Amino acid sequence: MSTAFIAQIQPTPSPLPTAAPPLMEGGLMVAIVVYLIKEGVGFFKQKDASEEKLMAILIEDVRNDRNIHFKQQAEMLIQLKGSHDKIALAIERMGAATTDINLALQMSKRTETEIFHALQQIQQEMSLFNEKLDRLTTPETANGKYGPGERESR
Repeated sequence: MSTAFIAQIQPTPSPLPTAAPPLMEGGLMVAIVVYLIKEGVGFFKQKDASEEKLMAILIEDVRNDRNIHFKQQAEMLIQLKGSHDKIALAIERMGAATTDINLALQMSKRTETEIFHALQQIQQEMSLFNEKLDRLTTPETANGKYGPGERESR
């Protein structure tokens, strides 16, 4: 009888090394997921910060453009007011000149009227003078017989 020995080797239990690879893989996976989440959150935070910065820049540009626009409008209004003041002054001067012209015309009309009346009076006086001259020079009015100069010629 021969007996055979079957050698059985019993593996030594190593609970730590066999459990470690799945634990390491799980930890590594968690670390990768946490890293990716961190990076994703960081990316979105950076994106939000960039968008906020861009929005702030755009708002500042709009404000600057508005300020420039308001300054230009203010300058134009100042120039327009200056023009209006000059026009008002010119109208006032024209009004004063028109008043002076009207006064001069009234004085001229008065003078013209006075001259016209004086000429009428002179004309009446000339008519009276001519009538007197006619009476003195006509033969009928020379004391009945002869007018001046008629005696000498006869």
